[in-house]
Amino acid sequence: IQTEAKLNRKSREILDAKSWAEEGPSVLQFLGGLISSSLAMTVIVMCFLESPSTADIGLMVSTVWLCILLCFMEWHSNEHSAKMQRRLIALRVKPLKFLWGRGFLCMITGTLQMMHMWKIALISGGVMLGFGFISFLVGWWKFYTFRNLPKSLEGLLWSEYTRCAMDSEGLIKASEFSNLLVEIGFSVDDYLTIREFNRIDKNKDQKISFYEFKNWFVKKYKYGEAA
Repeated sequence: IQTEAKLNRKSREILDAKSWAEEGPSVLQFLGGLISSSLAMTVIVMCFLESPSTADIGLMVSTVWLCILLCFMEWHSNEHSAKMQRRLIALRVKPLKFLWGRGFLCMITGTLQMMHMWKIALISGGVMLGFGFISFLVGWWKFYTFRNLPKSLEGLLWSEYTRCAMDSEGLIKASEFSNLLVEIGFSVDDYLTIREFNRIDKNKDQKISFYEFKNWFVKKYKYGEAA
């Protein structure tokens, strides 16, 4: 029971850290979208209040485009098409999947805005730059935490695995696999044991390694199939 509780707690920590590393707290999501949209509107107003040169117009277009991208990434829509588009963007530009990556993009956007050297541009760009710096720090801290948590989970799994592995090579058979599942808190029967064991045993030698077991366990928690 203690092992099950430890595994459940550690897995929840990993999922929570993953959510923080990717999405960040809701307040940062809201502020990110708000500041980005406000900055885009500020740039548009600047076009009418100032006399921008060709270079200024190029910077303005780049800034507005980045603001729209940030709004799209931060202000989530429940529509399936919008979710798929965000995933495609994050797939092509992987840092945007994480809070630290979007924070870094905010800093770039703020810097572009401040390059105009107008008072309104310096103020609005400074706000975006500061917000991006905070998002980058929070995002990187959670990203680092998320990357290191699985190591402690692996150590916990290894300790239980070695207790059940009777093979001199450190491999386990179906019967030992059943005992291991019980130890880590799964509700098992013979059908479940054989089915999952055969899924893990890719080379069909009736034995599985710790590496194979660990990958199977992580996938179970990733897709919410764990007991």
